[in-house]
Formats: sequence, structure tokens, C-alpha cells
Amino acid sequence: MGMQRYLSRWIMALAGITLMTACNSEQADDPTTGEPAVSFQLSRSGELENQLVRVLIAERSADNTTATDGGLYCGLDKRYFLAGDATTFLAEKLKLQWYKFTFMGVPDIEGKIEGEKLFSDVSAEAGSEAATTKDFSKLLVDYSPMLELQEQEGSNVSTTYDLNLYRGVVERWMTRPSDDGVVPEETVTMKRITGEFTLDMGILQDQFEHEVSNIKLTLKVPKRVYVYDNYREYVNSSNILENESEVYVDGNYTMEYNYKVSSDLAQDKTKHCIIILDLLPCILDATFEVNFVQPENSSIESQRYVIHSDEASTLVEIKPNVRTTLLFNGMHKGEFEVRYAGFDGSSIGVADDDWNGWPDNTDGGQ
Repeated sequence: MGMQRYLSRWIMALAGITLMTACNSEQADDPTTGEPAVSFQLSRSGELENQLVRVLIAERSADNTTATDGGLYCGLDKRYFLAGDATTFLAEKLKLQWYKFTFMGVPDIEGKIEGEKLFSDVSAEAGSEAATTKDFSKLLVDYSPMLELQEQEGSNVSTTYDLNLYRGVVERWMTRPSDDGVVPEETVTMKRITGEFTLDMGILQDQFEHEVSNIKLTLKVPKRVYVYDNYREYVNSSNILENESEVYVDGNYTMEYNYKVSSDLAQDKTKHCIIILDLLPCILDATFEVNFVQPENSSIESQRYVIHSDEASTLVEIKPNVRTTLLFNGMHKGEFEVRYAGFDGSSIGVADDDWNGWPDNTDGGQ
């Protein structure tokens, strides 16, 4: 009887092992138990010629040591640069939990701007807190190289290169593939978080009594922007932009832009003199100085103007994904007209966009 009980238990155990092996085999063939994955489709138009896209994956912090506010953290291994022509990103090897996927597009211009170095953690000194932090709220993009490039080039370089920053954010739970193995897809729309400032000086002969030689703009503007959207209070504590933007900027930069006016443009009776700058969102603190060609035996004083709108000196705003146009009337000193307009298309590419289109009666600032 003892031997029979032993054999009976051994047979039952063997049957159990066989059943477990069969179950595990079925689960391995079951696509619903596959690794979580999501395929993101980047929404953009045209070809992305001088832009670099980075993906940052953040999750809720389990404690207050990884992220200082106990909010979101982004591991060093959860930051990816995409190839310049990439149109998709496959998120995999992640847990079945909630994540925040942020897609940042930055300028990457050979010989002029190194896109990877615009990110604070990449450009920081190795081993420093900025280089090693996992706190998502501390990650920034440096926009000062684009401001410097516009200063150096001086001839509306923003019409030659795309100097805008773009961001697309998706918050979702990771999921497994469907029963037939299809990985879920989601579209990411990347919108400009920079704005365009256009100063339309009109026909110079109509605006000034003397021939203009150059126009010098001095602007105090932000130089950095947080990767994190809708997190920090706006740097200027302005209620004007509070409900219009999820772009939060930091740091001050004094930009001096000197626009040299050609003799042909100064004497042209039909073309407008137009100056274009790409800037981070802000309340614009700026002035411009108009200088004139000096005669041999006398001198003509420069004319200086403070930038504002024409209604009770209302401040001029730079808004994300918006063109701010300041129309200047020099024959009535101090009078300006401000217009705000969006752009056709809001995706990352601008090749088919009218972002820098020009009316027929202008020279495009050249």
C-alpha cells in the first residue's frame, strides 16, 4: 500500500508538471502576453532637413529622491535621438504602466548648430548634476545658439534655416499587442513652441526723411525652455500668456541684431523693409534704433523707438506657433500696429508651410 501511494503521488506530480509546461507553451504563443509596445507616428509635413528629434520618456516618481518634487522622472536610458528622416518611434521594453512621452524637435545645422548639444543634460559636464539628473522638471533646451546665429548672420537667417523648437506630448498607459500581434499606434503632432517676430518697417523712403543705413534691434528675451510642458510658472509671472501657452522659459538674453539696409532697398519706392526673428515666447522688452547715411559736411542723429502697440503702450507678445507682426509708421513717431496670426499647418515640417512666405510687394527683408 505504501508503494502504491508513492507511485500515485509521483504520477500526479508528473501530470502536473506536464500540464504546467503545456500552459507555458500556450502562453508563449499567445500574442497578448508579448512585451508591451506602442508605435508612435510623427505628424509632420515635407522633409525635415535641419531638425533633430529627441524622445524623452518620463514616469511618476515613487519617492522624493529621484525627482525633487516627487513628480516625474526620466531615466538616462529613456532618452533617445531619432534619425533625421525618422517618421516613427517604437516604444518597447517598458512596464505596463503610465508614461509621459515627450518629442522635442530642435535645429541641427551642419557647421552652425549641433542639435544634441542644445539639451542641458547632453551639454553639461560629465558627472555633474545636470548631466546625471533624472528629474524630468530639470531638463532644458538652450535656445541661445539660435539667437546668436541670428545675430551673426544678420540677414533674416530664419528664412534660410528652420530655427524653431517643436514639441509633441502623449500621456498614456503601455499596452500589449492585440490578439493577432498588432502593435497599437498613436499619432504625435509636433507643434512650434517658438514664435516669429516680424518688424515691418514699411517703405523706408515713405517712413524717413533721410536714407537709412542700418536698423539695430536690442531685445531682452528668454534663452532656455523647459522640456516639461505645463509645469513651472511663467518666468515673467504674466497672466497674459497663462492661458495661451504651455511653454515655460527661463533665463535672460540680451540680443543685439544689426540689420544692414542695402542702398537699393533704402531708395526703393515699393518694397517694404522687413526684419524677421525667431524667439521663445515672452513679453517683448525691446527697442530699435534707425541710423542714416551720413552726409560729408553734417551729421544726422539716430532715431530710437521703444517697441509697443499703439493702444496705451500695450506690450507686444511673442506667442508659440504665432507670427507677431509689428507695423511701424515712422512719419507718426511712436505709433505701431500689432497683428497676431497663426500659420498654415502645425506639424513639425515647414517645407509646405507659409511660415516665411512673402507678399509680392516686399523683398523678404533682403
